[in-house]
Amino acid sequence: MMDEEKAILDLTKRLLQVQSDIAHLQASVNVLKACVAILLVPDQTEEALVHLGGLEELILNADPTESAREKAVDVIEALQALRKRGASGADS
Repeated sequence: MMDEEKAILDLTKRLLQVQSDIAHLQASVNVLKACVAILLVPDQTEEALVHLGGLEELILNADPTESAREKAVDVIEALQALRKRGASGADS
């Protein structure tokens, strides 16, 4: 019985460490998203974050079909256009 309790305690400690690691990764990803949004469109970071969220959602739900890859390319091109518009300060 002591071995089982020790194993459960060890597993619980590992689970808590994994949860902590996941929380740190999520925070790091959020910081990276904010940095990318600022680099893409310094004056419209919220809009850039929305577009990044769409790209993230598309990639998470993507299947290996041609249409999914085309959609991902479309979103990337839209982000690039948004960046160019933000960099020039003009709406195209």
